[in-house]
Amino acid sequence: MPGQANYAAANTFIDAFVQFQHQPGQLPASVVDVGAVEGIGWNSDNPKVLERSGWLEGAILKQRELFQATTVAAFAPHPASTSDDSSSYQGCSAALHRRAAGKPRQNNPSTSTFIATDITMWVFDLLLKPIEDGGEVDLARSFVDIGFDSLAAVELRTRWKAVLGLDISVLEIMSFANLAASGDFAVQGLKAT
Repeated sequence: MPGQANYAAANTFIDAFVQFQHQPGQLPASVVDVGAVEGIGWNSDNPKVLERSGWLEGAILKQRELFQATTVAAFAPHPASTSDDSSSYQGCSAALHRRAAGKPRQNNPSTSTFIATDITMWVFDLLLKPIEDGGEVDLARSFVDIGFDSLAAVELRTRWKAVLGLDISVLEIMSFANLAASGDFAVQGLKAT
């Protein structure tokens, strides 16, 4: 859809502001990334646009789902006050930290491959090209080869922070030589923390 760059820029600012608010001494803050919502706003006034955008079919939120997401975000504890077991993302992050930082596996290439495969499968889901089996993933392909663009990189950056607990810029994501490089970068970041 045309005109999405402004939304991506605004969302990037909001995500960065919420991240700033998560520093000690700041007020709690949350952000909910919302796409098309059925029956309200501009979409309810222009139903033909949604009909033409067949790729949005599985991504349209219902009003109830929007309310639930907003409620969860409003009452979510401040990240500094939560434990690794308080959410599935943080639990996953803790497991990845242990896997990457563990002495026996610190330089094990399978750790990087495991993370790169997980990232790649998520990216393919985002691009609406789901992969059933991790064995189908060709980590030698580049992000550009699979149709990955800067808007998708903004989404990956958000997930990267949520799952891995690491900061990464859109430029860093877009500069990866191939999909395997994402795993290598993640492992290096996890080792450094």
